Amino acid sequence: MEEAARLTKLLAAVVFQKHLEEEQSGEIYGISQDAMLLGDLRRMILNGAINEAENLLFQRLELEASSHNLSVAGIFYRELS
Repeated sequence: MEEAARLTKLLAAVVFQKHLEEEQSGEIYGISQDAMLLGDLRRMILNGAINEAENLLFQRLELEASSHNLSVAGIFYRELS
């Protein structure tokens, strides 16, 4: 699991050329943004919209390459395999 997290950090650093920062995830109604993103991605996977889910994930990473979003990326790819 740690290896997947390191891989996603490396991917974000290389692809998006961003340095990662530890950031506090915002919350809406007590649900963190990364939990909402993961829920959206899981629903998309169940509906067979894997490409669209990956596009959403990359859009979020482009906006904010935080450790939280990278963790979501690791979970996303692990669940696809």
